[in-house]
Amino acid sequence: MRDIYNRKKKLSDGIERVNINLDRSDSVDVLRFAQYMRDNTNVIHWNTRCITALINMRNFMRKSYKDANKENIRTPRYHGEPQEL
Repeated sequence: MRDIYNRKKKLSDGIERVNINLDRSDSVDVLRFAQYMRDNTNVIHWNTRCITALINMRNFMRKSYKDANKENIRTPRYHGEPQEL
């Protein structure tokens, strides 16, 4: 059956983004998680979504996962100037 969504390519692109966007310590952790998901589930699009979420969370926190505490991860805060609604 043909994969019209190119899931394998999207997963490899996600892994490539991990190597580009994250520093060494975070990329190792995220890649271990991605490998764990690949070994224990066969749903590629779910792996891609998790990788994207982890990259976005890391960029939003502006600190390494190893330097973050529970509070940083549970309640991410906007680090810029407050905007008027």
